[in-house]
Amino acid sequence: MLNRLTVKKIEKLLRNGVVGVHADGAGLYLRIRSKTSASWEKQYQPRGAVPRITKTGKVGWPVKYMGLGSAFVITLDEAREKNRQANKLLIDKVDPLTTRRAERAQRIADATKVITFGEAARRYYNNHCAAWDDRHAAQWRQSVLGETPSGAAVKRDLCRAMRAMPVTMITKQIVCDVLRPIWLTHHESASRLRNRIEAVLDMATAQEFRTGDNPAALAIIREWLPKPEKRKTKHLSGVAYKEMPNFVAALRRLEGSAERATEFLVYTLCRTTEVLGAKWSEIDMDEKTWTVPAERMKNHEEHVVPLTQPALDLLRALPRDDRDLVFLSSQPGKPLNQKAMLRVIRRMGFGETVHGLRGTFSTWAHETQNVDIAPLHVIEAALAHKIGSAISEAYRHTDLLAKRRKLMDAWAKYCTGPVIESGEVVPIRAAR
Repeated sequence: MLNRLTVKKIEKLLRNGVVGVHADGAGLYLRIRSKTSASWEKQYQPRGAVPRITKTGKVGWPVKYMGLGSAFVITLDEAREKNRQANKLLIDKVDPLTTRRAERAQRIADATKVITFGEAARRYYNNHCAAWDDRHAAQWRQSVLGETPSGAAVKRDLCRAMRAMPVTMITKQIVCDVLRPIWLTHHESASRLRNRIEAVLDMATAQEFRTGDNPAALAIIREWLPKPEKRKTKHLSGVAYKEMPNFVAALRRLEGSAERATEFLVYTLCRTTEVLGAKWSEIDMDEKTWTVPAERMKNHEEHVVPLTQPALDLLRALPRDDRDLVFLSSQPGKPLNQKAMLRVIRRMGFGETVHGLRGTFSTWAHETQNVDIAPLHVIEAALAHKIGSAISEAYRHTDLLAKRRKLMDAWAKYCTGPVIESGEVVPIRAAR
């Protein structure tokens, strides 16, 4: 008999706590254990079941029990619907309990594949930060993770809302909402942030946390963002190469760790972070070389710098402590501040950027040096730039050290040569 139970009867049974198993029909039962404990259950014979002889000598059939939920939560109609779905599976010779367990296992497996953008960003940062210089790592952490190098929250955290979202829910609209506040006013910063978001989502896709196109890809969101005005690139002024003897002479008269680091940069043509992180263990005074490790280089490749005589003299005169850093700061064991050298050249009134000193060398080499001494690839190698295509790189099995040494010796000789009076230029070849 079907539908033996009614809503009123169930309410009475539950209110009185009538302990027992109460049948509704078609394998659906209400099991009451007490006034506070009652549940629905499905009883059925498993597929392929065979009769068994009980201890009393009667024939019995094995029964499976599948819970359908609390009777205080699941209504009679809901319990009957669950029972109907289970019976449909049984008609198709499918065990409903096995099916439910498989579905539950799948839900658990799916849950482990869910990762928020914040978690993905943290993974990306941890996987890559060792290869970044301190400045890039700090900027990445601030813009995407919303925290300073010390772990404090940044004042303007554009990615805050997005970090709480699963990567599967990130859409181009969400990415655009993050970028739009600074897309026009700080376009370069916005472009870098978009690149970082795209990289995080690419990693999430590679690790199978999401599928489909990357919503942060420029080709996808370009039309969703306002077009920035084309601005003429403003190059920060550096030191004109004709002023370099004057600049170096003035620099050598100044005292201080930042001043010596700036002078060392002039002789070695390395970048700010490479110079500030220089260690005595990287320098070979006998071989007259400084080997900058790959992790501190922009192109992540080890770079051997030939040391000129002025550079060697500078190193020998430097104070040393029991730590490895070449240029000491006021905080023992920590390198000089990233802007220390910039403040030096600005106080001297020469240019607006330390990096411009590398450009000064390039201009000097192209304009004054014989092509046999300073061909393009040697100049670029001295600046630790990539030379040619990946194929040509693969076929080039030399770091051009000897040729770079000759060129950089000429550069150091020029920089430390006679001070040039205003309006008078001493040609490099004439000086020889």
